[in-house]
Amino acid sequence: MKNFSIFILLIISKFCYSQTFVQGTITDAKTKTALPFCNVSIKGTSQGCISNEDGVYKISVKPEKDSLIFSYVGYKTQIVSVSVLLQHSNVNMESNSIGLKEIVVVADDDFLYGVIEQCRKKIQAWKQQTTKVYFQLETEIQEQPVEMLECYYNGYLNGSAIEKLLLKNGRIGLAETKDNGFFNNLNTSKAISYLNLIEKNEYLPSIPLQFNKSKLKKLYFLKRIFDDDNSYHIEFTPIKNKGSFFSGEIWIDEETFSILNINLNCENTVVHPFLPSHAGGSLDSVCLYVTQSYKLNGNESSLNHINFKYLFKFNNGQPLARTYNGSNSDYKVNSSGVMFFYDYNKLFQLPYFDYDINESDYRKITSMPYNELFWKDNLGLLFTEKQKQSLEFFNNNGVLVNYSNKKSKVKGNYNVFQDNNIFWSDTNRIALKKDNLDSLLHKNPLLNKNGQYLASDLYNLNVQIFLDINPSVDFIQHYSTTVFDISQSYYELPPDTNTNCFLNIYFDIWEIGRQQMEKVLSLQSWNIQQIDSIYKQTVTNLNQQSKNYFKEVQLGSNKKEFHKWNTYVLQNLNIDNQQIFAGNDK
Repeated sequence: MKNFSIFILLIISKFCYSQTFVQGTITDAKTKTALPFCNVSIKGTSQGCISNEDGVYKISVKPEKDSLIFSYVGYKTQIVSVSVLLQHSNVNMESNSIGLKEIVVVADDDFLYGVIEQCRKKIQAWKQQTTKVYFQLETEIQEQPVEMLECYYNGYLNGSAIEKLLLKNGRIGLAETKDNGFFNNLNTSKAISYLNLIEKNEYLPSIPLQFNKSKLKKLYFLKRIFDDDNSYHIEFTPIKNKGSFFSGEIWIDEETFSILNINLNCENTVVHPFLPSHAGGSLDSVCLYVTQSYKLNGNESSLNHINFKYLFKFNNGQPLARTYNGSNSDYKVNSSGVMFFYDYNKLFQLPYFDYDINESDYRKITSMPYNELFWKDNLGLLFTEKQKQSLEFFNNNGVLVNYSNKKSKVKGNYNVFQDNNIFWSDTNRIALKKDNLDSLLHKNPLLNKNGQYLASDLYNLNVQIFLDINPSVDFIQHYSTTVFDISQSYYELPPDTNTNCFLNIYFDIWEIGRQQMEKVLSLQSWNIQQIDSIYKQTVTNLNQQSKNYFKEVQLGSNKKEFHKWNTYVLQNLNIDNQQIFAGNDK
């Protein structure tokens, strides 16, 4: 596989339209402290948002008719009209506590164990659901920001479990650690997906809802906390082996036995889903803190958000590296985040692009061009003041990916994004790196078989058209770009004076096809099914055209045909590859 220079081309359809937003802060009416992750929903719809850690919310509304519902576990629900909120957007929530009296229930009392059992049965009856998902992750090492990740997914839920998350879009902030390395949580969204309230998972500590009543009595002490006359608020503590069991609290609706909220924590756990990405690294002192919040709709609950935090000590296995405390290579890592589930039974239109199934979200995100309208339309959570400072830190000391069309001006060793996909540009040309070519003949044994192989066996060039479609109320916004898929491409033939020209003409052929597709898409307002058909026909035509190109030019040895295809590119893109790459015979 060869390395190629990276550059971006973005084609965007621009539309102008107006939206009305309400933005304010949600606080405790008595203490005036912010309420993080408070649920905000538009009455009569499935639309909504949650507040950030500063208690700040922002939501798109229709002023003439909308009202917002503010709900938070342990507080009285409020319904406020948008017309009022546009004048006074801050909301004070009143606690519904009735005295915080406690009654301890001993292990042979059936009542609370029966409540947990009823809730478990309720969850077991849940149906499969689909939803949009917003995911945010931050990581600090010794209070220095090193990572921020923001993603949108299509989520597929089965009961309380997340079956799969399919990436729609994402962006990354990253900075070097003090020993000149990088710390990346490559699959945190997948790790959070392992959490299933009613089924045991080998990667996470046990949860009370995973056991029947008789087994639960042997494993957990339960205690009811009287702070709400509408729900059972139960505290659970493992009887033994705390390193493999979550402790915490659960809120269950008294009338329906539907789960409302659950807090899970396990310190110094012996069961967790984290592994160091390289040999020699190790983790210890792992602590997990997870909250799942649910929205009650009639007799049913639906997952609203998961907020989480995990702490651990990480040893990078490199004792000679410059370290944080000057004495060893242990990092104190603090990662936290939130996963918000919204617009149930509605999904994003996923980008048209084939990824390797094993690729991480990081690799996929760096394959995506920046789409300004998408990030303006999809609010997620507003950044807190601390997060804004972290982004500024990444901008000045690290790298930001998919925050703008401009490449970050980075300092230090940023090879972390090497070998990612290449976006077509008329101002940059791809070329095989000379340092790899010098030793190529000695690396591939197929090159020494005296003609017992075909030249086509030794190269594979995979170009794709990346197309993203984003339906809105009044239009369908889309953008596309041509991508050289490096992960699926290789070129292991001895290079000659035609090689780089051969590669670029092939890339340009696909770009011509993409531009022709864009011309068709601009003729009228197409629906999603029609856009899908146009895209698929474009790809079919380009695959056949590529076969013709490979067959006719014979890696550039057929001068007449090679010149014909070069002229085709010149006429359509005004690029003369044979002139650009010196030494080619025309």
